[in-house]
Amino acid sequence: MSLSEIAGQNKVIEILHAQFITDKIAHAYIFAGPEGVGKTKTALELAKLVNCRNPVDNNPCDACNSCNKINKNIHPDVHLVDFDWQMKMLEEKNPATRIKIETIQLIQKEINLKPFEGRYRAVIINQAERLNVDSANCLLKTIEEPPAYSLLILVTTTLESLPKTIISRCQKLRFAPLSGELIKSIVPDIPDNLLYLANGSAHKAIILKESLEDNYGINFVMELWGEIKSNKMDLIELLPAISGIGRNKEKLDQCLVNLLYLAREEMVGSSNEINNYAKMINLILTYRKSLRYNVSGELLLNSLLLELKNISEGKNICK
Repeated sequence: MSLSEIAGQNKVIEILHAQFITDKIAHAYIFAGPEGVGKTKTALELAKLVNCRNPVDNNPCDACNSCNKINKNIHPDVHLVDFDWQMKMLEEKNPATRIKIETIQLIQKEINLKPFEGRYRAVIINQAERLNVDSANCLLKTIEEPPAYSLLILVTTTLESLPKTIISRCQKLRFAPLSGELIKSIVPDIPDNLLYLANGSAHKAIILKESLEDNYGINFVMELWGEIKSNKMDLIELLPAISGIGRNKEKLDQCLVNLLYLAREEMVGSSNEINNYAKMINLILTYRKSLRYNVSGELLLNSLLLELKNISEGKNICK
């Protein structure tokens, strides 16, 4: 793959190509946009391009030793930092939910070393919105005084969650949601209702299509939403299903995301119940944030559904 082959992000690619041609690659970027629209792929392709030994039409050649090593994730100068990387480097048994200051300290050591093989030491931090306060402050020192041969790329779905001090010192490139036609070319035969829920994300579209066969996938969520809207939801009858999905926080999170999209769709199409749907959206967002902590998924979903039911029935008990 090359930068030019990343679909749906023409403006971003044009900027990066122009900077490469004029030798004005920034030392620190923020790639911000929805999940699954090519942010991490673009970051890796940029790292390949600046280290490629034989660029072709301002794209990495994908044939030299440097490109091959980056493709295999074994290049000594290029590091993709995520929770798995953090767990491995810190020798932890379980992945964390925050990027720790110890991880940033390791990154600082890496990025301050002179390149072993390429022109740049490149570090890509996935889910940069998960930096905690200490790790963000620590990272700021590197952004303020970057080595000449360093390339730091923060990849995030929520630019606003990053400290303003970091945002102001990085070049920000915003990635757009993918068009429906483009997603259909990537995920053939995806139903239109799932295409809407994918919200411009090819990654999410793939997950949604796969979830059609899942007991707790999109069909389950749509049935659940139908129960909430009908004012006939019986939590006692739903307990077995709630128990099943509540034990898997990843599936529960996707369930809440899908409920959120359905609530937003209803609000856009409604003229009489906008206030109720706004309350539901805020409630789902609040409960989704709670998943970051050590909470019972079953109790969380049970409580959420009870509050959604009360809003639907006109009982204004929502905080």
